Amino acid sequence: MTVSLARSGSEFAVSSLEAGLPKAGTAGPRNVRVQFVGGSRAAVAEPLLESSDRISYFTGPDPSKWVTGVKSYHRVRVHDVYPGTDVVYYSHPHGLEYDVVLSPAADPNAVQLAFPDATSVRLAPDG
Repeated sequence: MTVSLARSGSEFAVSSLEAGLPKAGTAGPRNVRVQFVGGSRAAVAEPLLESSDRISYFTGPDPSKWVTGVKSYHRVRVHDVYPGTDVVYYSHPHGLEYDVVLSPAADPNAVQLAFPDATSVRLAPDG
């Protein structure tokens, strides 16, 4: 599974066959973006638990555009996605999980998610 946080911190994307997305060569999106609607574009990500894994991006035939040895993390906290609201992303054996962490003064009604690439969204019976 690959998880990318947008520079704004209020959006992330998941690319994974493990996440139940279609296999290569089949119809449908391979990426799912999740947006915190109205989330702060100034939210700052804080890496919390570094992985020993390194990631490399080989884009195109020009080696000067390749990026290698990028650090990866098991846990990342994004501060102030909404006022007084952080989001903690972490790896789990079954994929990505995240917790929305509200301070006592935070407004839980401010938290809204959008899935702009999804053709349908449903809640599993177990929540």
